[in-house]
Amino acid sequence: MPAPHGPHRSRRADWAPHALLVLVVALLLVLLASVSIWQERVRQRERAVAGTENLARLLEAQVASVLTKADVLVQATALQWQELPPPGDPAAMVAGLRSLAATVPGLQNLRVADADGLWRLRVASSGPPASSAELLLPTPMAGADADAYRRARAEAPGELQVSGPLRRGADQPWVLSLGRTMTGPDGRPAGWVSVDLPVTRFDALFSAIDLGEHGAATIRTNSLALVYRRPWPREGMAAAVGSTEVSDALRAALAANPLAGEFEAPTALDGRARINTYRQVQGFPLLLLVGLPEDEFPNGWNTVDTAIVTLALATLVLAGLATSAMLRVQRRALDDVQRQLAAIVASSLDAIVSETHEGVVTSWNRGAEQMFGYSAAEMLGRTLSCLLPDDRREETDDLLARVERGEPVAHFETERLHRDGRRISISMSISPVVDLRGRVVGRARIARDITAQKALAEEVRQLAFLDPLTRLPNRRLLMDRLLHAQQTSRRLGSHGAVLFLDLDGFKQLNDQRGHDAGDQWLVLVAQRLRDAVREADTVARLGGDEFVVVCENLGSDADQARAHVALLAGKIDQALAEPALLAGQLWQGRCSIGHRMFLGTDDPPDRLLADADQAMYRQKQQRRAAAAPPRHTVADDDSAYGDL
Repeated sequence: MPAPHGPHRSRRADWAPHALLVLVVALLLVLLASVSIWQERVRQRERAVAGTENLARLLEAQVASVLTKADVLVQATALQWQELPPPGDPAAMVAGLRSLAATVPGLQNLRVADADGLWRLRVASSGPPASSAELLLPTPMAGADADAYRRARAEAPGELQVSGPLRRGADQPWVLSLGRTMTGPDGRPAGWVSVDLPVTRFDALFSAIDLGEHGAATIRTNSLALVYRRPWPREGMAAAVGSTEVSDALRAALAANPLAGEFEAPTALDGRARINTYRQVQGFPLLLLVGLPEDEFPNGWNTVDTAIVTLALATLVLAGLATSAMLRVQRRALDDVQRQLAAIVASSLDAIVSETHEGVVTSWNRGAEQMFGYSAAEMLGRTLSCLLPDDRREETDDLLARVERGEPVAHFETERLHRDGRRISISMSISPVVDLRGRVVGRARIARDITAQKALAEEVRQLAFLDPLTRLPNRRLLMDRLLHAQQTSRRLGSHGAVLFLDLDGFKQLNDQRGHDAGDQWLVLVAQRLRDAVREADTVARLGGDEFVVVCENLGSDADQARAHVALLAGKIDQALAEPALLAGQLWQGRCSIGHRMFLGTDDPPDRLLADADQAMYRQKQQRRAAAAPPRHTVADDDSAYGDL
């Protein structure tokens, strides 16, 4: 007799294995879906970090470029101050300071202080139209300037000091102050040069970068004081500048790696969660941060929680459909992010190029087209060999070998060829591109055209080593040339000579016809001196109406060397005696000349110059006493003075 309710128990027993099988399959699908979503999350986070890193690299290069120009101006100003006769004569530097300031627009308060920390010179603003350089009543340095000067003298003489952000007054803009100490001949600090960089100078750089609706880019000092941010928080710029409020995640990341890194955290200023990348600005005590909101990179983990519940209760088909739908949502959001990053790359002024493991170009943005002159259609599928000058081909071998090992190559300066054959100075970084297994499958390059920056640096260098009026070498460059002439003399056993010239009647010319006429005469004298000497000789202006000619490699025969100098002195007398039209009237100039011969001497250049100066003065005194025609006097190696 069958047991009661047997059929019900049988049906239950038949159903149970199927239910268990469905449950197991569903759980397996949950697991697979979770793993898939987790992998997708890892991939999209890697892409998000890469996006912030690219933006950070772009902005870091641009910020460094702005700061470098300001620093070059500071260094050039220091050099000019030290070259004044006597060193540190403020009145003699007014014209030169005005010329220097005009080379770098957008800066403020280019100032010079003497060794005692007293302000002596200032240009209120730089760039055309530049304010006239002005002499200052000696005023003691104070506040951040005094602190920076004191710190530089004690800890790092000659090194760049960056102060701020600060304001010179309640109604003045926020600025960074860049300054350096000047060093005297004895190696001790001889003064201070500084210039202010308004933080709004970064507006143009940051506005050119697409950060999306809620992205943020920030500049902070190494002490984490806020310098600049885009966008500014709701409270506004005035309330935010100088703030050191940052997330604990940033502090922890900096403690682990102070130069570069990434972290995820809500931003302290606005509370919005972002994926952040930070980089030390190369060569400067500043930190650049770029963050893109986490909600623009969808959170796969939140989706996983929902998926587990859904799939645990669903059938096999529904589980599969749910998984597929989630992945589509993830990919759609990821596509949006990729389109945003692609737009950033496309609009960048820097050249951004990617290439395969074998060096074949796979992407070529608009910045690369403008920089090198080749279109994307022309470069895709080719190598970059067409951009390499012959003398730069070997440098890439070592760099690419490092990238193949997974090592990024930080900014380095090099040259590349434009399509029209011009050489372009660039700053380049190269990063490895890796797959999900960590294997290097390609390279990404970011290049910035620094041709204009290099040209500016050269212009500023010229201003630092050349007299601003005549464009002749100044005292600093003259002493270098004179030292070289001495070395040549010792090496070849060849005579050399230093001629010291003083223009007669120059004060009378300035008094009677004005300083413009005096300047015209100085420029004309410089040209006539260049025409009178050999190409290998050096003509320099010490300042005022004093000029110097350095002759080297005059041969081993002393008489022939002296004859050459005598002939040159006569040629200069004759050249300067030619009438010149100055301020509408003819002027006939005269000069007094003294010289010092040398042959392998160990006397320092200053001694040679002083001896020639004394010989010139003796000639001037003799002419005044005798009212004689122009002659010149010689100081020999034994410092005996006499007529030729």
